Amino acid sequence: MRRVRADGTEFWSARDLMPYMGYANWQQFKVPIDRARKSALNQAAEVDQLFSRSTNKTGGRPFEDFALTRFAAYLVAMNGDPRKPEVAAAQAYFAVKTREAGLVARTLSTRVSVRQVKRAGRSVSGSLCFGLFCESQKNLG
Repeated sequence: MRRVRADGTEFWSARDLMPYMGYANWQQFKVPIDRARKSALNQAAEVDQLFSRSTNKTGGRPFEDFALTRFAAYLVAMNGDPRKPEVAAAQAYFAVKTREAGLVARTLSTRVSVRQVKRAGRSVSGSLCFGLFCESQKNLG
């Protein structure tokens, strides 16, 4: 489902994502896409970059599609109908992945901060706390 452009950037086709989110037709799926676009706009995000609109033609009349960034796909999932099991599963997936990414970022940030303190050779008393992580002074040496 994930696609990669020639420049290495990844995206998801909204048309490809639609059945995986439990939507049978484009008109129904357009509702969470439009809500997601409004959410991005309210966050002062570059909506046209997150949701790159395209028109495709496959022998018949042209049809609308969007190339979604990972963040745009997340917003679409969060704005989908939670009564659909597929949407609920997508929402749970993004919630878990967001939590994992936050923990990794916090751990990396903490490790860098502790190393910086060690390298600086400063005298530190008590403990250093970064978010939920605390390192006692004895562990710095």
